[in-house]
Amino acid sequence: MEGIKVIMAALAGVFLAAVLKSVKSEMTMLVAAGVSVLILFYILSGLSVIVEQLKMLQGYIGISGKYIGISYMTQLAADICRDNGQTAVAGQLEVFCKITIAALGMPVVLTLFEVVTKCIG
Repeated sequence: MEGIKVIMAALAGVFLAAVLKSVKSEMTMLVAAGVSVLILFYILSGLSVIVEQLKMLQGYIGISGKYIGISYMTQLAADICRDNGQTAVAGQLEVFCKITIAALGMPVVLTLFEVVTKCIG
């Protein structure tokens, strides 16, 4: 039910931006930013449930939080770039995100390989 509220808020923002585009085009960016902030607050409120369930994996929560944060912020920035016609910059942001996440994940992958190596013998 909460998901429907978020979807309806996003659609209301899109429709409001479409109406304002013909009157004041500079207001559409503010409406989009406002809707994005509302969705971000909803996402952050839902993360507490996930964090509570992952307390046994405390060492990896920080890394997971970084993954989620980098992914969300990069997607938001890339979408804003695309909306303004800067698809090349959006693509570069996405490549940067992928490389950053791969670099952050290397310690986890190396730890996994060490555990598997110890189990195999």
